[in-house]
Amino acid sequence: MKTEIFKIYRRNNNNINKVCEILKNGGVVALPTETVYGLAADALNPEAVKKIFAAKGRPADNPLIVHIANKEQLKEIALSVPENAQKCINAFWPGPFTVILPKKDIVPDITSGGLNTVAVRCPENPIINEIIKRSGLMLAAPSANLSGSPSPTTFKHVLSDMNGRIEGIVNSYDCKIGVESTVVSFLNNEVRLLRPGKITAERIKKIIPDLIIDSGVLQIIKDQKKALSPGMKYKHYAPKCSVTLINGKKQAFIKFVNRKNITVLAEKTEQEYITAPKIFLGEHPEHRLFTALRELDEKGIKKAYVKSPDKKGMGLALYNRLIRAAGFNEINLPLVLGLTGPSGVGKTSFAAKAKEFGFAVIDCDKAAREVTDEALPMLIKAFGETIVSNGKLNRKKLGVIAFSTEENTQKLNGIMLPVIVKNINKKIKKLSVKNDVILLDGATLIESGAAEKICKKIIVVTADEQIRFNRFKARDNLNDIEAEARKKASKPNEFYKSYADYYLLNNGSFSEFNTVCEKTLKEIIKDL
Repeated sequence: MKTEIFKIYRRNNNNINKVCEILKNGGVVALPTETVYGLAADALNPEAVKKIFAAKGRPADNPLIVHIANKEQLKEIALSVPENAQKCINAFWPGPFTVILPKKDIVPDITSGGLNTVAVRCPENPIINEIIKRSGLMLAAPSANLSGSPSPTTFKHVLSDMNGRIEGIVNSYDCKIGVESTVVSFLNNEVRLLRPGKITAERIKKIIPDLIIDSGVLQIIKDQKKALSPGMKYKHYAPKCSVTLINGKKQAFIKFVNRKNITVLAEKTEQEYITAPKIFLGEHPEHRLFTALRELDEKGIKKAYVKSPDKKGMGLALYNRLIRAAGFNEINLPLVLGLTGPSGVGKTSFAAKAKEFGFAVIDCDKAAREVTDEALPMLIKAFGETIVSNGKLNRKKLGVIAFSTEENTQKLNGIMLPVIVKNINKKIKKLSVKNDVILLDGATLIESGAAEKICKKIIVVTADEQIRFNRFKARDNLNDIEAEARKKASKPNEFYKSYADYYLLNNGSFSEFNTVCEKTLKEIIKDL
């Protein structure tokens, strides 16, 4: 198919009449709107609408938005217009705001995605508005891109996707908003936001305080559930490049992407601090979002990161597009890793090496000591006054009693672990501002069950039993009886190994273990 190009920058352009003729004859033309370019056809002509689906490769159960020239046309296709819908129409039309209402039979099923509803908006872009008026048509116009790929905001984008697939493309100004319209359903006596856009939830709530944010805004809906709005059901807006969202504080995000050295879609406030390769989103990311996603493919980039936007204001619309472009792949920072293993295996040495690699380290033993006063009354009740010397906890005496039997060890863990975990979580929150990876150096993490709740990965260090025995006996100045009690209280190596994502055996010299630590840490960073 030969695609004609129509250069139109004014409403009095003669090319508008040519575009209208194609549309009235059942053809498809890509038109600019204030949001993104739309792939337009007569919304009430099923054969014309079929051409839209064919050109896009779009699933037929994904409804289309009908574009009209004025409020009066709404009565021709909507069965009813609730009061709340009318309030929003009065406030936001013409503009990037779509209403979903019960439809009249005049609207073909193919236009409504087989639903008994119709999605309608009145665009403010003067070119498409003039074409609707002159043609006398109502236009179904989803984004003018191949289905699932980033929406087009420039003539160049449309030409790349649609040349040879449709009858015509209007060459006009770039779309000024850059993301699709806000979509709100006014069904079943509810006002429900289905797709966020330039008209934000906060603006709508000033008119409709009880606006509901649909779960599909942030999550993928199940295949068997009908999508009321475009952009809800399928992976959407996605380049061929694999995109991952990084959810965390700005400094932690910058540290993470610089560590990984993978291409970043960077906002203005991030650009000067990022040393990894970057594509600029600029000061207003919504204007360049789809252009930036397309640039990833143009440059042959295979993997990219972008910071998860704040979900307020326009941030909700950006997050909605990005999480779908990423196929719902998101990493939460900080990444918390657990370091565990029995006593005397070299965990402290591994933690020291992790600090050299830029990991923040929380010493869980120190965190335990910090909450001793809080736990002391319970410890005295469980183990008696003999664990107190000069009014303070004697940790050595407590250790002898607590590690003398398995029952006592479990009793100690039951008292200490809840308050320790609470303290650790406070430390993680504080460190999360500047740190992308936090290592919890804590031998009892696995036994408490805390590791699985807090940590993304577990690093286990072990050594042969006799080697461990000799190490902690010398380190803690224990006699044979005390050391034997400590050894018996420890779980066997196989217990720890069964939980390990990364496993290190430390039977050799310090230099040998240092080499193993470096190799493991490089592997961990690669896997992050």
